Amino acid sequence: MRAPILRRLAVCSLVLICACGGSPTAPGVTDSAGHTSDTTVTVIDGRSHAPVVGALVTVIGLQFVTDASGRVRFPATKSNCVSMELMATGYLERHTCAPPSTEPVALWPIASAEEAEATRTWIFTRDRILAEFWSFPTAIALSPELAARSDVAATWADATNAITQVSQGRIKFQWMRSVPEEGLLIEAAAATPSCSRVPPWPFEVGGFCVSIDPAIYFLDRVNVRSDLLTDRSTALRAVLTSVGIKVHTLPGLLNMTRPEPELTEFERKTLGMLGLRQRTVIWPDFDQIQ
Repeated sequence: MRAPILRRLAVCSLVLICACGGSPTAPGVTDSAGHTSDTTVTVIDGRSHAPVVGALVTVIGLQFVTDASGRVRFPATKSNCVSMELMATGYLERHTCAPPSTEPVALWPIASAEEAEATRTWIFTRDRILAEFWSFPTAIALSPELAARSDVAATWADATNAITQVSQGRIKFQWMRSVPEEGLLIEAAAATPSCSRVPPWPFEVGGFCVSIDPAIYFLDRVNVRSDLLTDRSTALRAVLTSVGIKVHTLPGLLNMTRPEPELTEFERKTLGMLGLRQRTVIWPDFDQIQ
């Protein structure tokens, strides 16, 4: 992780130099009537939506530093999509193509080098977050005997709603009244379940495992310990891992060895950033622009 740390130090030094001499500016584009036109972009924290002060923004071959309102101003361009490179301490480096509008550009907050590496291995797959992944709702149902239990139904509905909310709508679910042709079916596990897909945790710890239905190829049967069917933590963990969210090494609900009962701020923040990244993203935070 030396390279990212050195890059951050370089950014800090450059930001300090620019701040001492004032934010770099460039003359605007003058139209036929003699008016000067500029584009203003606001850079915000993707989690808090607060302005990011002192971010280095490279655009149209020029460099700018965001002011106290998180803004930079540069000459207007005729392009519908302006290529930008953004660097700021405490955030992943971002490359994006932003429309010349009032829409703010959000940076991905990262608290430390350890958190950055955990994010990379947890959320990114082969250094990518694919735009089409989670683009459609996942069908989900309870087995008939579980659907008849209001306490079980409430627990799992709460878990799916919480996941959709924390991911800002990126991970969605569609509840079905009968067994779906694809998606997830929640069932009570046998005393010694036989599962084809074992989660990162032992069944005794995680409380669930997954078996692939040979008759319905795209259906995953999520076998849950009977004593944990109304446990919210188990429901959250089972649903998240069943839709492709991996485990990580930091404290949290999806910690790979000692899972905690609830999503931590790191997990909520990271899942929330998925909702802000609609394009395919290449590590660390580069939009794959067609």
